[in-house]
Order: sequence, then structure tokens, then C-alpha cells
Amino acid sequence: MKKQNQDLEKFKFVLDYKIRELKLQIDPKNDQIAAMKKQIQAMDADLEDYHRKNKLLQVNIEQLATKQRHLQEEIVSQRKKMTDCQTIIKRLKTDLQECVNFIQEPKQLRESITNLYKKYVPNGIKKQELDPDIQREYNRQRDYLEKSVESLKRKLLKDSEVHRQDNTRVLQENVALIREINELQAQIDALKRERQQQRLNVSKMKTKKTSVPPRQRQPDLSASLSEIDANRTHIEDLRRRIDEQMVLRQTGFPKQQLG
Repeated sequence: MKKQNQDLEKFKFVLDYKIRELKLQIDPKNDQIAAMKKQIQAMDADLEDYHRKNKLLQVNIEQLATKQRHLQEEIVSQRKKMTDCQTIIKRLKTDLQECVNFIQEPKQLRESITNLYKKYVPNGIKKQELDPDIQREYNRQRDYLEKSVESLKRKLLKDSEVHRQDNTRVLQENVALIREINELQAQIDALKRERQQQRLNVSKMKTKKTSVPPRQRQPDLSASLSEIDANRTHIEDLRRRIDEQMVLRQTGFPKQQLG
């Protein structure tokens, strides 16, 4: 009986050591999960920044289109005014030359000047067609502005598509990370429950050590040891999988953040 008590004490010591070792293995995993959550928050911030940039680009396009429309209207208005003024000046010069012919005839000169005044009263001015050179310059300016707007539209579409693809990739990776974190957390909780169950089993073995025959205690002890070995193997497998996932995240996220 004394030897069995010593064996149980040794077994308890081994189990306590394994429990402490499991705890030391679980704590780094919690730190890794916290780090991954911070990384997800940073990626969410990048996603919001992409949305903000898209809105700013859209506002810039609308402002440029409005500015282009106003410039076109201003160009048309100014060129029409310039053409009207040039036409009036040419016709005025011609009429003045005709008036000069009556310089020796005061009566006809007076009538010519009176007619000239009436003719060039603002309400009597007739608008003429645009000069060909002015029309060509107007067309050139309009073509340039239209090409600028088309170029900006293509750039906006291209940037929007790139941002949309980046956003989709970020969302997919966020979902995958959250799923992996939840699975790892569930596995860690299961390991904690198994550890608590092992402690209960050890306590039960201590309370029943006087009532259980020696031949029955040995199979129970062997079963507990087998269960501990299986848990140890499972923990090592989980640790290896977590390390592999962390390596994948470390090699994948820097590229995305640079992009």
C-alpha cells in the first residue's frame, strides 16, 4: 500500500508537471491570437482608407467635370463676344470710310453720320458667325478637355477596380483568420476541459485507492497514461498547425500591406 501511494504521488507529480507544461503552451497561443486580432483591425483600417480614397476620387471627377463645363461655356461666350466686336469694328471702319467721301458736303455728311449712329446703336447690331480660326481653336480646346475627362474616367475605373479587388481579398483573408482563430480557441477550450477531467480522475483514483483491488488499479493507471500520451500528441499536432498558420500569415500579410 505504501508503494502504491508513492507511485500515485509520482503520478500526481508527473501530471502536475504536464499541466504546467500545457499551460505554458496555451499562453503563447493566446498572445498569437491577440496579435492576429490587432492585424485584422489594421487591415480594417486600410479597408476604410480605400473607401475614403474612392469617395475623394469620385468628388474630384465631379469637380473637374463641372469645371470643364463652366470653362467651355465661358470660352464660347468670350469668343462670341470677341467675334461680334471684331465684326462691328470692321463694318464701322467701312462705314466711316464712306462717310469721309462726303466731307465736302455737310448735309450728306450729317445724314451719313446720323445713319451711322442709328446703325451702330446696340440694339441694331447683328451677330455674325464665328471666325474659322476661332472655331478651330474652340474645337481644339473642347477636344482637349473631353480627352482629359475621358482619361480621368478611365483612371477612376481602373483605381476603383484595383481597390475593389484589394477590398475583396482583405475581406476573404479576414474571414479565414477569424475562422482559424475560432477553431483554435475551441480546441484550446477542449484541452482545458480535458486537463480538468484528468485532475478529477487523479482525485478519484486517490479516493478509491483503498477500495479498488491492485489488479484493477493497474489498468486504470495504464488507461490514464494512454490518455495523457494521446493528449500530448494532439497538443503537439495543434502547436505544429498553429506555427504553420502563423508562418503563412507572416509571409502573406506584408505583401498585401505593401500593395
